Amino acid sequence: MQNKGTLLGATMLVTGTCIGGGMLALPVATGGAGFFPSSCMMLLGWAFMTLTALFLSEVNMWMEEDAHVITMASRLLGPLGKGVGYSAASSHTITNSE
Repeated sequence: MQNKGTLLGATMLVTGTCIGGGMLALPVATGGAGFFPSSCMMLLGWAFMTLTALFLSEVNMWMEEDAHVITMASRLLGPLGKGVGYSAASSHTITNSE
């Protein structure tokens, strides 16, 4: 008999896999700087990523249902933002097309 997984279980599995590798490598890579500078940089990186995720989710809530990142950038930042959005999407597509 096969157990059926849950959405929460799948989410935790993917999250643990993504976070786990980085958490093992970060202390080794930053160990030369010392404990306190490394801890401060990790906290700064965490704060930056958390704030950008919160900003993106807030903008996403303002937009209509079918909006994507390029639409959000063009509506909030104008033509320059649209260009930045297209270049970011293109570079993401090119570098992750394996």
